[in-house]
Amino acid sequence: MADQFQYLFSPLKIGPVTVRNRIAIAPHSTLFAPRGMPSDRLAFYYAERAKGGAGLITVEACITGPGPARWPLIKAYDERSIPGLRKVADMVHEHGATCFCELINIGVWGGLGASMMPDLWTRSTAREATVAEIEEWVEQYGRSARHLVEAGMDGVEIHASHGAGPQQFNSPLYNKRTDKYGGSLEKRLTFLLESVHRIRQEIGPTLALGVRLDVDEMIPGGVTLEDGQEIARILENTGEVDYLSVDTAMEPHQQHFMTAPMYVAHGHMVFAAAAVKDVLDKIPVIAAGRIIDPLHAEKILADGQADMVAMTRAQIADPELANKARAGRLEDIRPCLGDNENCIGRLQTGAPVACTVNPAVGVERFLGLGTLQPATAKKKVLVVGGGVAGMETARVAALRGHQVALYEKAETLGGQVNLASRLPGRSEVEGIARWLEGQLDQLDVDIHLGEEVTADKVDSLKPDAVVVATGAAYFRNGLCGQTLSPIEGWEQENVATPEEILTGAKIAGQRVVIVDETGYLVGLGLSEWLADQGKEVEIVTSDPFVGSALVPNLQLPWVYARIMGKVTLTPHTRITQIADQTLTAINVHSYEERQIEDVDTVILVTGKAPDDSLFRALEGRVPELHLVGDANIAISSVFGIGDAVRNAHQLGRQI
Repeated sequence: MADQFQYLFSPLKIGPVTVRNRIAIAPHSTLFAPRGMPSDRLAFYYAERAKGGAGLITVEACITGPGPARWPLIKAYDERSIPGLRKVADMVHEHGATCFCELINIGVWGGLGASMMPDLWTRSTAREATVAEIEEWVEQYGRSARHLVEAGMDGVEIHASHGAGPQQFNSPLYNKRTDKYGGSLEKRLTFLLESVHRIRQEIGPTLALGVRLDVDEMIPGGVTLEDGQEIARILENTGEVDYLSVDTAMEPHQQHFMTAPMYVAHGHMVFAAAAVKDVLDKIPVIAAGRIIDPLHAEKILADGQADMVAMTRAQIADPELANKARAGRLEDIRPCLGDNENCIGRLQTGAPVACTVNPAVGVERFLGLGTLQPATAKKKVLVVGGGVAGMETARVAALRGHQVALYEKAETLGGQVNLASRLPGRSEVEGIARWLEGQLDQLDVDIHLGEEVTADKVDSLKPDAVVVATGAAYFRNGLCGQTLSPIEGWEQENVATPEEILTGAKIAGQRVVIVDETGYLVGLGLSEWLADQGKEVEIVTSDPFVGSALVPNLQLPWVYARIMGKVTLTPHTRITQIADQTLTAINVHSYEERQIEDVDTVILVTGKAPDDSLFRALEGRVPELHLVGDANIAISSVFGIGDAVRNAHQLGRQI
């Protein structure tokens, strides 16, 4: 074990259960349970992280009673879920990890709450539950817990955070009752305490019981940190709770803080776990909140801020994080970028969880650890283009035993990821390029930088297979999906692309208009970057709002917070002409025309053009030819890097 880890890999006793190390995976939705029944896909997903060395895996929130179809949660109340949950537990146990499962009552999300209250998720108003209905909820916890016992789980966790039903009862914002379930803090806790007791009756003394607890709602009038500490003390003093997993904020109001992206510091919620640990004497505390570095996790434990750390997104990105850290291979850990696009961002579109950097997420059975097979015929593979798609293809091909050479015309690897990482708050994006480059170095891939490849060059190299990963560049002429035609006047010298501005090939003047028809982070990032230089910046888009392609309650709030007061946002507007320093703009609804004058620089962020010229030149000239990444499909918005990595990984397995 690496000497720098004195705490992280020590065992932890949680009630009657001993966990092999202090690395946890917190409950998180996957959408791998169609119709509420756990699937093999779900079992392989969790087993992959157990195989990778995680100590504690807590299966995602399972609903305790019938709810609306819009909440596709595992139906723990239905005994038909038992076989699927048993397979999850068995496969996790097979690799030495401990397996808990979280139970959730959804409260107002299902139309019935502690009090009559509007719900921000559904935009509906829930009615107040009767005492009899609350008592039935408590019984549902008991029945569901019984099913978890039958499924072979090691512990049960009550979800009392993220806006779940118990948090709604705990919160003075949601709970306006005047009976035994409302009023003082102690009375508001009655539902949670009754649920704890009912679950303990079912699971007995041999399973652990914990609470995922929101200890600071961070909304005026809500639960304060001091309230949270008192709730923690009360739960510990029941003698029935074995641990607390500490959270802050409320969903969906502050989901951008709960599941914070790269704009937020690592460990941003650890303060809450530390505050709870300060007031407890007997039970352990789990910390969470963008803890992605094992060294940081070790420090949290060493400083006494928590007893265990949840490194959830980090282990989505690299299931082997624990094993690699234990072996001292920190540089081999595939980094979580914190972009939130392919994990929770996909969930919010109704798609199953995935990952920007890990192409095996959700398909571990086929692409997971130990599934990569040596090539039956070793080939001389030429990869042209050193962006993430080219590097991932080269990495996988080399792992399979092919002789791989990679050529990149720039002096550095990384492609457009390098430019994206220059935008404010986006430096962590570069992590995937750095990791891939390190892996290629270990695999002895023959890398050539500063060399542009032509068809004649390919002929001279005589490869068995050629992979063209030459990327894409932003349209110089303003072509976009809305108009399907260039913007008149795009040829002027004061018109620039994002690449020209970020590389310094062109210098923006004092007054800048960014024409953004992608709805993504590039236009917004450029606006902040330029505004911080003292420029006067306006973003114009035909979309209903600037940043329309961003994950609404995860990325958008942070980006807007960074530019408000610094950048002018102009939606519903299309630029039709650039004439010297005057732009003609029309409202896309009323077609009213106006002029934007005295503009020094226009930056066109309207989409990207795939560079497939080499691919076309090589057709019919090489034995095997492939096109991958932006050179194949240029994606200008969310999921772009993730799609490129996934497609490249599959290609590397096929060559």
